[in-house]
Amino acid sequence: MLGPGHIDTIRTRHDLATIAALQGRYAQAETELPAVLAARQQILGAEHPATLRTRRNLAWLATRQGRHQHAEDEYLAILDIQRRTLGTDNPETQRRHERVHHVDSIDSTLHRQNTLAGIARSGRIGHEVIHVRTRLRRLRIDGRTFVWQASIRHVQGSGDCHRCIRVRVWGAGKTSQLLQADLLSVAWPAPMGACATDGAYPTPSDARAIISYALKHGWQPERRGGAFVLSEHDDAAGLTLPDFLLTDRLRTLESADPTVRVVRAHELRHSS
Repeated sequence: MLGPGHIDTIRTRHDLATIAALQGRYAQAETELPAVLAARQQILGAEHPATLRTRRNLAWLATRQGRHQHAEDEYLAILDIQRRTLGTDNPETQRRHERVHHVDSIDSTLHRQNTLAGIARSGRIGHEVIHVRTRLRRLRIDGRTFVWQASIRHVQGSGDCHRCIRVRVWGAGKTSQLLQADLLSVAWPAPMGACATDGAYPTPSDARAIISYALKHGWQPERRGGAFVLSEHDDAAGLTLPDFLLTDRLRTLESADPTVRVVRAHELRHSS
């Protein structure tokens, strides 16, 4: 038996409170998260990353309840701690800085998110393109040139809207067999509604990993026509990218809930 004060017990309470918040049970989350915060402060200290995560979730909850000034004050306090303990160039510090930057424009952001949520309820979110980067990029792998492009899209999960990137690759011209992979950003907590402010975009290293994986698993770029699609069901376990998960949500609403997958990935990455 671990007991109520064990760090694993407290982490489970944190996860349950986070799920409650995602499901709109704000009163329950608002009661449980401060208790988790107090326990983590006592056991781990006020500046431990797990303690700061709970504070961050409380700030996120405040934005959902319209307490924007309180949320901004909390994000600024977290940012100050991270600047002192991690340094200004640390990626986590930079993400917190971006979060604070967006608090003053939260009303317009949430309006955009609510609009997208309405699209989701109509069943069209999987095909809604918010912005497209059409510039073709080139990569050379084992002496062969591949051309790839990525379009930015969004999908609605149970707790938030999430950025997706549809990556398309050709290895022998536009009439050759297309390689397609839909990527789900694992950015979390969603910065004031990820539909508006998540800046995730695949790097050339990501594209190289996708191409190399596909070549090993049956993609034949010299074939004429058709598409070779990497799927969440068949390929998610084998293809690992630092900032993305494979998703089928852009093609079918029957795939796994994006919010659940993103939260799980976030907790695994930042587990105490």
